[in-house]
Amino acid sequence: MPCLARCQAGFWGRYFGLVLAFGLGAFYCAMCKAIENSPFAITPKNPQKPAYSPPFLILFAGTITKRGSFTGSIAYMLSRTLFYLREYFFPSGCGGCGRALFNGEDAYYGLCVECRTFVDTALAGERRCQTCGKPLVCESGDCLSCRDSGTEGYSGCLVKIRALFPYIGKFKAILGAYKFGKSLGVGNFLAERLPPALDEFGPAAEDAVWVPVPPRPGKIKKQGWDQIERLAGLLETAGHGRWPVCRCLKRLQSRSQKGLNREDRGSNLEGRIVRARQPPKTAVLIDDVITTGATLNACAKALIEGGAERVYGVCLFYD
Repeated sequence: MPCLARCQAGFWGRYFGLVLAFGLGAFYCAMCKAIENSPFAITPKNPQKPAYSPPFLILFAGTITKRGSFTGSIAYMLSRTLFYLREYFFPSGCGGCGRALFNGEDAYYGLCVECRTFVDTALAGERRCQTCGKPLVCESGDCLSCRDSGTEGYSGCLVKIRALFPYIGKFKAILGAYKFGKSLGVGNFLAERLPPALDEFGPAAEDAVWVPVPPRPGKIKKQGWDQIERLAGLLETAGHGRWPVCRCLKRLQSRSQKGLNREDRGSNLEGRIVRARQPPKTAVLIDDVITTGATLNACAKALIEGGAERVYGVCLFYD
């Protein structure tokens, strides 16, 4: 009897999931049809392309294989549907080029497929500095900046840094849409680019814990959020335990880093980032932009002094 009860419970759970999925699909298709017939509908620049997503149920069938379960597929599709509806009623457009977003996938990432492809292409095939992670323009293993500053530039605390994208042009617009425009969709896209950066650090970083760079005092109260904390939360949620996050650093009051040179940036944060709780043995710092590395350096020093053995850094953009 207990086995029979469990089988029945499993059956009804799957049945409920299927009914819910088809219900969401019907709702999504009805919304798409209503939007297409709406006098406020937006037509795409390229008339050869469909204005809106393919039928929801076809997309759902594809994600069953991708996600491996009804629950995962429902959550996957529901998130895209919600971002799609939000984009329709409160349009913000693509964070990279500004064009309208016409389907759930584009709305979820806050970027059109062309801009997502453009960004991902920039990650492929570049030789990187073995210290700061910026692209190399010479045959040496270190960039000119790291060769000039030497290892003391990072006080021997950071094992390695990986900087993903240049802070110029379309990349700058994408970060601006996320950081200043508070585009949560762009945050979803950027967060998914962080875990693959761990491959750059090798087996030593397999058990690493993500540590977000702490915000300035009062920033969250004043602005309502912090872009790095948002990324950390997305990693924590999407990783299901694979990408643990430890918020073990605290930033004390200091001047803004903007407009300061390398020496002043380093001295400005000297002793201003402290340990709030016990850090992990292997830590990977997250930040949005690296200029001189002073912020990562100060964080790494606090982690090492608190008991961390290895500290790496991943930055979305380099200036």
